[in-house]
Amino acid sequence: MNKDDKHKLKILFVCYGNKCRSPMAEGLAKKMLKGKAYVESAGIAAWGYDASHEAIKVMKDEFSIDISNHNPTDITDLSLNNFDYIVTMDSYVDTYIKKYIKKYYQIESNKIISWDIYDPYGKSIEDYKKCANTIQTHIKELLTKINPSIFSDKIIFKLLFFLKLG
Repeated sequence: MNKDDKHKLKILFVCYGNKCRSPMAEGLAKKMLKGKAYVESAGIAAWGYDASHEAIKVMKDEFSIDISNHNPTDITDLSLNNFDYIVTMDSYVDTYIKKYIKKYYQIESNKIISWDIYDPYGKSIEDYKKCANTIQTHIKELLTKINPSIFSDKIIFKLLFFLKLG
């Protein structure tokens, strides 16, 4: 995180290995937010040197997002108090964050957002596509909930477009 990110909304996506779901969420959120927030991802047991090949392929082919330079990060390597929201990808990760990580950080419960996103690791490309689409839907709902103004420009544009048609 650099000094320019200091005053931005900060979101952390967390899954198990930081190989599939959270890197896809990070890529999607960065594209949707266009620099309006600082977004990062991590895992509770991160491993390896990149995102899964399937995650890289789906993000590139379906969303035109390049996550090929992703390097898995373990949650213990981050300062969690710096984030406004920590989004967990499933109940296991959520439990881990709430039981263990909260012992070492003062994280308010309302900062932790729990999702139930199917883990596609080791599954088919179709499973990765479904997962990425589910994540995209969840991100849109989250951003609309925590900061409705993020999408207000698009809403105003659509409203003006439809008014001109009428």
